[in-house]
Amino acid sequence: MPDYKFTLSGWKALVALAVVAAWYGAQVSYRIRPVDDAGRQAIQSWLLRGYRGETPKDLLRKLEDAKAGLPPEPEPPPMDVQIVSLSAHGGTSHMIVKVEVTVNGDPPPDGRPIRYLYVSRNFDDTWSVLYESSPYAYKSALWSRR
Repeated sequence: MPDYKFTLSGWKALVALAVVAAWYGAQVSYRIRPVDDAGRQAIQSWLLRGYRGETPKDLLRKLEDAKAGLPPEPEPPPMDVQIVSLSAHGGTSHMIVKVEVTVNGDPPPDGRPIRYLYVSRNFDDTWSVLYESSPYAYKSALWSRR
């Protein structure tokens, strides 16, 4: 069997490097996704429920307090949750969204103005926020193929 030797040098190596860089650049740019108005609304309502204490965990705690005979908590004041900036990394149906948020023009009650949320597009083109994510997952969503 003949031995084949393949070497890249000079301008051929630069062209090969440029092709590989263009391929990875295209893959990364494909993973930067827009979030439409329905996704923005789903994220905003999820954050509002969290700030008002209406998550399932909060509701269970309130139910336990009521069973224990404790008085109900006062109704929280009206809140205007505004999304300052929104960017997403991931695929077309699942992505991690970086959200910068204010409440009534001030930082949020929990003191975290930047949140990372894992969102999913449903079959009927609505959006669901599944859980809170991390900055690491947000950055790594550019490279992963999940």
